[in-house]
Amino acid sequence: MRKAIKRFMARRASGWRSTRHLEARLRFPGMTVHEALIRVTHKRIFGVWPDLDTPRTISEKICWLKLHDRLAVCGEITDKFRMRSYVERHGLGHLLNDLHAVLNSAEAVDFRALPDAYALKVTNGSAWNVIKRPGVPIDENAARRRLDGWIRTNMADHKGEW
Repeated sequence: MRKAIKRFMARRASGWRSTRHLEARLRFPGMTVHEALIRVTHKRIFGVWPDLDTPRTISEKICWLKLHDRLAVCGEITDKFRMRSYVERHGLGHLLNDLHAVLNSAEAVDFRALPDAYALKVTNGSAWNVIKRPGVPIDENAARRRLDGWIRTNMADHKGEW
């Protein structure tokens, strides 16, 4: 119990949101937040530290790109909504799914105007979806709370991406 309290207090005092963030800060004190977080996340997923000086695996290369690739197109193609215009500009708009609405807040969602089955997604996250299945009721307030939390999340700080 005492260790759990110390971990909680250390996280609160550091201003970092998770043990992954705290570990990154403690293991790599002189490194940028983004690079330290990418290294710790890679280690947790694959069990080995990434070699970012000479990346050999696809995962290491993706980590390297997160840190060093600053092409303007990266910001566009990592956003679900902005990616649509990129796809259309390259003549592949016919491959896109139907889009019912683009909203700036969860409060603006009109659940009655949506079809019987749909997915609500935020543009800044991955696997953050509210799925409405046909014939199954949805708790609108819970869906709004989840969406609002996701909208407020800064993915650059959360995932170590610029």
